[in-house]
Amino acid sequence: MEIVHMPNRLKSESGQILFLFAAIFPVIMLFVMLMVDFGGAALTYHRAQVAADSAAYAAAQGVYIHLFSQLNEVLLDPGLAAGLASQYGTAISRGRLHIVQFAVQDDRVWIVGEMEYPTLFARVIGLSVIRVRVISSASPAFGIDTRGQ
Repeated sequence: MEIVHMPNRLKSESGQILFLFAAIFPVIMLFVMLMVDFGGAALTYHRAQVAADSAAYAAAQGVYIHLFSQLNEVLLDPGLAAGLASQYGTAISRGRLHIVQFAVQDDRVWIVGEMEYPTLFARVIGLSVIRVRVISSASPAFGIDTRGQ
């Protein structure tokens, strides 16, 4: 059996892996750090949307009870609806959802909310907070399909 000797590496190739690692590792770490921050922002967006949806559905239950019981007409009481939206939005988001816009028209409520995500690593590039904005709307049903039913 013949033993084949591999030629020794050239002296100029020595340390190439170390150079490539030193050049590429910071770029990979930057991408990982940005993924952590933008993943946290995506999670914050999801939480804000859930809180806004809950607040909108709660606000949609704030109907004028007297009008509903006497005329079977479903109209929202803006004051009651706003109070319910604020209460549920705060409770679900643990105080992190800020309702920046609230509108009631007949039997529909719209909510625009914002939530902030304080970044961990994006501060290096000057991005200390990521604000997510969500929109939600709801209307009461009460088993009623059409107006005046």
